[in-house]
Amino acid sequence: MKIEFYIKEVRERNKITLKQLEKKSGVSKTEINDIENGYKIPSIFTLELIAMGLQVTIDKLYKFYKN
Repeated sequence: MKIEFYIKEVRERNKITLKQLEKKSGVSKTEINDIENGYKIPSIFTLELIAMGLQVTIDKLYKFYKN
């Protein structure tokens, strides 16, 4: 599974909107949307912010980032 699919899956499973994730992570909803749709590859820093917003460990996201 690619990082963009995993982020979207976790966000939707936890019923978190893009706007809510933006507030929790500090990453704009436009950037999150671009990442989820595969238009942009997140930096490690952005990945850490999204992980905090989703309340998952960076390890979970990083394993998909490397693939």
